Amino acid sequence: MIELDQVSFSYQRGKELFQDYSWQVKPGEKWAVVGRSGCGKTTLLYLLAGLRFPSSGVVKIGGTRLTRPRPRTGLILQDYGLLPWATVRENVCLGLRMRQFYGPDGRHAPEDEPMMDIQQRATEWIDTLGLSSVVSAYPAQISGGQRQRTAIARTLALNPDLLLMDEPFASLDAATRETLQFLIRNFIQQQNLTMILVTHSIEEAVLMGEKCLVLGKTPNSVPLVIENPGVNRPGYQGTPEFRQVCERLRNLLEASL
Repeated sequence: MIELDQVSFSYQRGKELFQDYSWQVKPGEKWAVVGRSGCGKTTLLYLLAGLRFPSSGVVKIGGTRLTRPRPRTGLILQDYGLLPWATVRENVCLGLRMRQFYGPDGRHAPEDEPMMDIQQRATEWIDTLGLSSVVSAYPAQISGGQRQRTAIARTLALNPDLLLMDEPFASLDAATRETLQFLIRNFIQQQNLTMILVTHSIEEAVLMGEKCLVLGKTPNSVPLVIENPGVNRPGYQGTPEFRQVCERLRNLLEASL
């Protein structure tokens, strides 16, 4: 589904983050991306979302060269991206309303998506993510964790086939974080979504990703990948295999600095 072919990228007057970088993701695969700050993790998501473009090379999704954001890609940002003047419900409905405005044109909304009951779809995710008590509140009136859950609800309501997530659980308390990790992992599994998760947590990477991609010293030119085949096994987090994969990932991270 995803193909990076000889991609190079740098910000203006900045050092090159990727140099002739090639990487492939098959449909339905779940990847976790880890690395030190400034190594290009969030930039990689922006390239896949069509918000940044390589200085050379090609990014393809579904065999098509990416030249703009695609309607079936969902992006959850670390800084929430909520409208401060809109309530929780209005923020969750935002993407759905935009799709309804454009209609199924294939550019702003999927061609094969039928008309939907926006309020019903939004309410399903508001209830699932425990936001029912704050639907009429504004972002400034709720906690950081509730803001993040609002951002997650807004994205999942769009029913994406590719889910890009930048530290989506970073601002949550431990109990809520674990609940949402399993909820989203199960949802992704049921819908057979392709997922790319950026995280600073080694344990979270091994819990969520079938494969872990390590970004190291820039410029990144060769993908460093750890396979994690046990990720979907019940109780995996408490097994010796889980700890072994965490240790392998930790060693690879240290070696890549």
